[in-house]
Amino acid sequence: MEKQLIQVSTIGEEVYHQLKQRIITGKLKPGQRVTVRDLAQSMGVSTMPIRESLRKLEVEGFIHYQRRSVSVTHLSAKEVTEIFEIRKQLESMAIRWSICNVNKERETQLLTILEQMDEQLTNEQAWERLNKSFHLTLYSYADAKPLQDILTQIWHRVEPYMHLYALTTKDYSLVKAQQDHYQMLYLWQQKESDRLVALIKEHLEKTCQDILLSQCNWL
Repeated sequence: MEKQLIQVSTIGEEVYHQLKQRIITGKLKPGQRVTVRDLAQSMGVSTMPIRESLRKLEVEGFIHYQRRSVSVTHLSAKEVTEIFEIRKQLESMAIRWSICNVNKERETQLLTILEQMDEQLTNEQAWERLNKSFHLTLYSYADAKPLQDILTQIWHRVEPYMHLYALTTKDYSLVKAQQDHYQMLYLWQQKESDRLVALIKEHLEKTCQDILLSQCNWL
């Protein structure tokens, strides 16, 4: 009988993913300082997998790791602006490339995500996860893995700020954002790349300015 290898996630990998999610979702806020021991206790593990995970997260730019403590990376207003400018360029490229690969199956996949988002308009956390899935799925249709990897990484860098902004402002409208998403899908289906790129850039510019103008203490 042919042997089949079973892939099992190690404790270290699980710790790494959980810590990264805590940062991305704002549970560990930008600038927040915590100890390695506290993190280990909160996750019910020894300090060794915590330290290993923190080293990976430091390389990725999410934290500043010291011997006994860690600080979540605190982006300045200038850095937030620069990241969104980079996103504009990369996401515009992904859009133009993806429009060459429009097909019914992919249209259905995007529409399914949007319909799921419609069902989560009162659940911000679930909606945000689906929002991320919609955008990264759309960009994945460029069929360019290096570009997709970079986009995913840079999205993660500002995701905590997007999440915290949504939690601390009354101006954040999931309904309006959802209208923009349906318009994006329509323009993509029609292969109107210039209009779609313009909408994506407008979408990103508004998000960036909303974050910068909000009186939040992480900037």
